[in-house]
Amino acid sequence: MKLSILFFGLLLSFTSFAQAQTSYALEQKILDCFYRQHEVNNIDVRKTIVNLETVFVNHKILADRSGKSYISLIESIKTGNLPNIGDPGLLSDIDALGYIPVTVFCKDTNTIKFNAAEIDRSKLKYVLHIYDSLLVSGDVSNPIIAEELLKIFTAKDLEQEFYKSLELLVITNMITMNREVESDPTTMSGVVKMESRSNNSYFLLVKKDRIVAQGKSIGLDELKQRIKTFLMETADQTQIELPTIGKQRTSAGIIILQSEPDTPYNLYARVKRELEDAYREIRNSYSVKFFKVSFDHLDKQKQEIIMQLVPERISEVK
Repeated sequence: MKLSILFFGLLLSFTSFAQAQTSYALEQKILDCFYRQHEVNNIDVRKTIVNLETVFVNHKILADRSGKSYISLIESIKTGNLPNIGDPGLLSDIDALGYIPVTVFCKDTNTIKFNAAEIDRSKLKYVLHIYDSLLVSGDVSNPIIAEELLKIFTAKDLEQEFYKSLELLVITNMITMNREVESDPTTMSGVVKMESRSNNSYFLLVKKDRIVAQGKSIGLDELKQRIKTFLMETADQTQIELPTIGKQRTSAGIIILQSEPDTPYNLYARVKRELEDAYREIRNSYSVKFFKVSFDHLDKQKQEIIMQLVPERISEVK
């Protein structure tokens, strides 16, 4: 029913129509903003992305660093056959890089100065058009998304630092989530089979008239507290180093959200609000603990620290 967070990010990273005199000026400004907001926290995210590309090449996820190789990676998503993701050394090499953002995102867009020509020649403006078209068609599965992207993309686009970075980050998160989520390709109903191999997956199924959490029906009023308990107590914890607050433990938990085709939108939206409220309350508790004020009253630098401590990991599957 809804496009997964990961592949909405992928859509952002790849969407483009064939245009005359395409410019990537706007994309570069967004990327520069993304770098700056990490630099204030002493995080060299540019170096991390370069090293991530090296990991992909070393493990033959990418044949090389060319745009053509990135196109081949989208083709593998279309067929559902990402190369070598079962390589036992791949995840350890990714984990060794430390903090990896989910996607390229500039929080303070007011700092980006752009003109009408840059918007007109940027490929980003087609994102919502593609997204809306896929929702209307009713098929937003990963292979379909990849198929549509291949119709409108060229290798030249994937030579650009902005689009390369986005693809690398999104695919990395998809690979790491593969530890928690397995899809049964023989399932005729189209329902995804979830198999948790650790404590880190919390599976939510939104049906026409009820919510199923970890295989049990629950009330909407129970959902937020269950999610908070899962993230703070049940899921595995990993240690990260953060500016100002030093070494802290963060949840490795992933919320896996699936909705059936006949799920009422208002029920789906209420479930999403409960999930967002759960993350918001956890972030507020950490904000008060470390900075003595609520999350909304923190400056942008401190908000970034809390968001790294409490990353929102929600994967929506069809």
